[in-house]
Amino acid sequence: MIKTAIVTGACSGIGLALSKGESEVQPAPQQWRVVLADINDKAYEAIKASLPLSRAKGANAENHVFVRTDVSNWNDMVNLFRAAFEWPGEGQGAIDFVACNAGIDDIVLRNGLLDDDDNKDNEAEAPVPTQPDLRVLQVDLHSNFFATRLLVHYTRKTKRRRRLSSPPILETATATANGDWTPKMVVTASMAAQYPFFLIPQYTAAKHGCLGLVRALSPALLKHEGITLNCVMPGTVDTGLIPQPVLAQWPKEHLTPLDTVIRAYMELIGDWDRATMSERVASDAVDRDLKNGCAVECSADWLWYRDPVPFMDESMRFVAEQSKEEGILGRFTAELKVKMKSTKS
Repeated sequence: MIKTAIVTGACSGIGLALSKGESEVQPAPQQWRVVLADINDKAYEAIKASLPLSRAKGANAENHVFVRTDVSNWNDMVNLFRAAFEWPGEGQGAIDFVACNAGIDDIVLRNGLLDDDDNKDNEAEAPVPTQPDLRVLQVDLHSNFFATRLLVHYTRKTKRRRRLSSPPILETATATANGDWTPKMVVTASMAAQYPFFLIPQYTAAKHGCLGLVRALSPALLKHEGITLNCVMPGTVDTGLIPQPVLAQWPKEHLTPLDTVIRAYMELIGDWDRATMSERVASDAVDRDLKNGCAVECSADWLWYRDPVPFMDESMRFVAEQSKEEGILGRFTAELKVKMKSTKS
């Protein structure tokens, strides 16, 4: 079976390691072909020779394609998902896995909030401060909303096509909205999704948002669309981007190897055969069941499945519970949607 994956930020760091692993020639029954998405087309030219070009020796079926993508641009993301969905060959017409990995961080020492005014020495004539550059939020957070919207769209499209071409799948209590087919999305968040990273506040805010998106949306996304949504939260990973003066001072025991993060990804998409190839990495995953709404902290040689903070009192628990579909707010929203639909019709 050939499956199609999208990896953003695919030409360096975690994205490159993930792309290489997915595009390797793998034994049956499951093989992956990967759409590499990156804003840096020169970086792709530099690494493409290290990627397998076909799924088998002498085969014409490509293992990967490259689509230049600015993930903060809606039109670029539309083009990326369309290219993955329409990619000819076995696996065409379905997107099975999306790794939302592309990311940037604040420009160190210029976070846009504490910058000096342009004319700070002349208070009487000080201009209005420069509007802060919020591209970090656009790349690291907003793009995940784009990806989710597009994956939902193409999952529905796949489901409609399959329903028309074959008898409908009977749903069971344990079946997803798509029967046995469960597309998966994993967001590369950061340890900054839980802890403050003091030098880069915009990055910290964006990664907190990634974690919030996963925990708030994942139950409904699986229930109604049959899609799982999870995130990984790595510590400091040596991806070649850390300045050498910093890396020289960084204790090795506080670096997280790439294969620790890749194992987290493999667990979250259910590829346990490849996950357990990283024998030195320990995981506190309690079972091998379908993962949804999980936030996996990747620290050194450990994977920690982190729960949300506990409720401090019953009032806060009540408020949160009422935001679920079966809660007061959930029922109100459902009724409002029905009224709006009837008004339009």
